[in-house]
Amino acid sequence: EVEGGMVGVGATVVCRDVSGIYRHFPYPIEHMKGELKLENGSIRLKLRSFVGGKPIVLEGTIDNPGPDAIVRLGIEAESVPVDQKLFDAIPPDVRKVVSQFQPSGSAQASVKIFRKPSVGPMVRPEGDFFLDAVIDLKERCSIRWAGLPYPVRNLTGRLTIHPDLWIFENMRGGNGQALIKADGQVRKLPLPRLPNGEEPLKVEVAVNAENLLFNDELRDSLQPAWRRTWTTINPTGSTDVRAKVDIEPGRPDSVHIELRPRPKANIRLVVPTLDPNFTPELPMENVTGLFVFHNDEVTMTRAGFDFRGA
Repeated sequence: EVEGGMVGVGATVVCRDVSGIYRHFPYPIEHMKGELKLENGSIRLKLRSFVGGKPIVLEGTIDNPGPDAIVRLGIEAESVPVDQKLFDAIPPDVRKVVSQFQPSGSAQASVKIFRKPSVGPMVRPEGDFFLDAVIDLKERCSIRWAGLPYPVRNLTGRLTIHPDLWIFENMRGGNGQALIKADGQVRKLPLPRLPNGEEPLKVEVAVNAENLLFNDELRDSLQPAWRRTWTTINPTGSTDVRAKVDIEPGRPDSVHIELRPRPKANIRLVVPTLDPNFTPELPMENVTGLFVFHNDEVTMTRAGFDFRGA
């Protein structure tokens, strides 16, 4: 082509049924249709396909194609499965954090990818890669966080991913009759790697739950010290819960959980003695008050109960 006295090279490729996978975000997209246009050393692309019957659009530019390419890509997906194929495409450091929450289901996703050549004394052949994403959980989603592995089902909310910060907000879900809400963030700190080789991460998670049942699923998700306390008080019924977890390298982990039993919550206190043949039990009904689990300590405030009908 000749435009304005400048000589350039241009071409258009019409895609009718193609597959593609970007090496720095290896999520395969198949049966794409659209166009790739080459104009003066720049490729513009806009491709469209379907994942799970829902549309997915890949659009962007590749300037100076080759090892020194500057890549700007956007992926918009109306409903993409949260599965192993998606996990494998996420950068390893992000994948390690997301996998701690064991998410499943389907989500609406908006992903922005930027790649530029690496410069400086530590040049990397793959260049500098950055990913930003907004993921809205939609259908049959669930999580089970490794730090407190209590399953939350029918989950909605938003997960925002940046290179050094992952935010989840307005998370809403349930487990049986319980309504569970959560917010938090995980931040990569500008510190050397930990002795075990992992990235230094600061974790802040807040969870509120209403009408949470005292059942085996809740007991099994607690830390060992709390499970030992459970076998002493043997709660039944339901409770409201407020929990806050703060984890940061170089500081003691802080885990704070408050329980406020609901009406008709009961406790069966089992008192250990030196005599293995004598273990007194004290049934307590209609328990009220505030029970606090803070790290390895358990305290009670304004606790009340009915003892044998009194």
